[in-house]
Amino acid sequence: QAKALLYPHDAVTINLAEEKEANVTSGEKLVELSEEEQESIRVERENARILAEWSGKEYVEKKDDTLVEKDDTMYRKIMETTVDVKLPEAFYIHKFELQIPLADDSSDNGYNLTFYRDGEVVNDSLYSSLDARIDAGVVSVNEKADSLKLVLLTKEAPEIDKVSMTLKNDFDINPVRLLFMAVLFLTIYVLWR
Repeated sequence: QAKALLYPHDAVTINLAEEKEANVTSGEKLVELSEEEQESIRVERENARILAEWSGKEYVEKKDDTLVEKDDTMYRKIMETTVDVKLPEAFYIHKFELQIPLADDSSDNGYNLTFYRDGEVVNDSLYSSLDARIDAGVVSVNEKADSLKLVLLTKEAPEIDKVSMTLKNDFDINPVRLLFMAVLFLTIYVLWR
């Protein structure tokens, strides 16, 4: 947080519905499920089949439109939406907050974020999940940048005109930490006196 004091800047909010400098592309992508997820789906199907057989009912497999099976491997269909944004100027970014309305309350939604300065990558790709309860995701950046690339990974196509990004550079004093430090220094003073 010390850099936030060195590079003071007001928060910048970018609404994609109004942003002229944003380049948005989207498409469907297949993502391979982990072995644990695949095994969980297989066990769930087998349990449902056994339960139907035991109760004397005909087993009808539930169809999951987002699940694709190829060569004994399971993949999930996701929407990948890429947003490239040129910032008005280069400045220090402490936190990045993404507001996006999500129709799906799944925990599988998230985004990758990469920042650039003078065309060069300034950070590793940052990942944050999107919490459907608050329709937002927050990630600490701590870099100076003049453009960004946001890759949204969602189950359904997002309403891109309702997406807003906030780049913050604020410094907050933690009162509990301040109290702890005061008590620590007071204790040291009393013991050394």
